Amino acid sequence: MLLVLSGFSVHRSHLRHPEEPLPRYFARRVIGLYPPYLVAILLFALVLPWTRVDLFRAEAGRQSEGLMQVVTHLFLVHNWSERTFTGLNPSLWTLAVEVQLYALYPALLWIRRAAGWKRTLWILGSLEVTVRLTSELFRGDPTLHRILIGSPFAYWFCWGLGAYLADHMAATRRSVPARTGDETAARTGNETAARTGGETAAYPGQRRSSGGGDGTPRAYRVPTAIIGLVYAAALGFYYFRPLDVLIYPLTATAAFWICARVVQPEAADPRSGSQEKAQMLDRRGSRGIRALAALGVMSYSVYLLHQPLIRPIPWALEKAGITLAPEVVFLICLASFGLVLIPARLMYLWVELPARRLSRARFLTRFTEATRLAPASERHGRET
Repeated sequence: MLLVLSGFSVHRSHLRHPEEPLPRYFARRVIGLYPPYLVAILLFALVLPWTRVDLFRAEAGRQSEGLMQVVTHLFLVHNWSERTFTGLNPSLWTLAVEVQLYALYPALLWIRRAAGWKRTLWILGSLEVTVRLTSELFRGDPTLHRILIGSPFAYWFCWGLGAYLADHMAATRRSVPARTGDETAARTGNETAARTGGETAAYPGQRRSSGGGDGTPRAYRVPTAIIGLVYAAALGFYYFRPLDVLIYPLTATAAFWICARVVQPEAADPRSGSQEKAQMLDRRGSRGIRALAALGVMSYSVYLLHQPLIRPIPWALEKAGITLAPEVVFLICLASFGLVLIPARLMYLWVELPARRLSRARFLTRFTEATRLAPASERHGRET
């Protein structure tokens, strides 16, 4: 789910500001993400007693384990080694993968322009499954296995699903004017999409993406029972090798279907024949989005902190001699999750929000604004 939402967020932002150079966009995004991440790394490496590392004690013939953990985490490459993959915080490997997927984003855009979204997803899916199955052949070699299964190519399809969802949502809104039938607006939307590389309809009311006869994409027509079966299959594959390597593609596909309903719930029944029913679906979707926004406003800070802060709970149970089933321990940790919200809220207010403001600073946007506001002839003259 996290990687699908990441791909959706990055591509949606790019579609909203296609004139912004990608390097500048990535700089803004990394500046917004890195300060809270840096604070979390310093907290785990230097402060918390149960995660703190010794930076300078080196083992015989090897560099300091603690120093290696900190350096690889600071440069977001800890997902490439078995020793550092879950070193300071077991959750942070996903952030390293996500930043590396940012670096692959221009390649994703190039493949999409050359092949279209359908072929692009087939390419990414085939690559991801191949990398994952190949990693299974090297289970006995922890180094090579971790390089393969920890690489961004093992998650590119999951990330690409979110980007596809953002592209289709933007194209649908451009090509279908809001209950007006305004063909001029639809043509304008198609022309804009053509300039930005988006896929739109050829005429008002038509959606180019494959789907049912009414133009509704299949992503919005998948029955809830099918989504549940996909999730159940993913959970079942956990116990069977090599099928367990397919857990991420399966759960990402199910998450994509769920997200498709959340971001555009009215598409679930486009021919309802009732304006009142369509409005009800719109209100229901708006309430759902507001609820998710309220829960997710500080989700990044929660993600950075939650696992090391909850880790002492199973340790305390074990030290007290209390033996419980893993499922019960998980429920206890889940019930204690509220304890994470206090430090996460402080992280959000004192670090994350200032980092976001810094990412929107004038020195990062000056070039973009000048490029956007200057006439094309002036830009061409400056370039020549």
